[in-house]
Amino acid sequence: MNDLDDETIRGVVGEVLAGQYKIIIEYLEHLVPMGEHMQHDILELKADMKVVKALLTNHSRQLDDHRARLTVLETLTGKNYAASG
Repeated sequence: MNDLDDETIRGVVGEVLAGQYKIIIEYLEHLVPMGEHMQHDILELKADMKVVKALLTNHSRQLDDHRARLTVLETLTGKNYAASG
């Protein structure tokens, strides 16, 4: 078996590490734009969810209003309109 001197070993290890660092740097360079794009998408989704929440809140208030009006109507007429379909 050939014995490698310390300098040769350090050189080989240095080349291997340099190659690995290059791969890591290239990977990170791809992640940064992806992260920025995802952040934009997340902000857009948050804005959309605020609209959905506002619509659901409004819809819920309308349902509560209809429920109250129906209760008054049932009380005045003595009929159960919800059960009659």
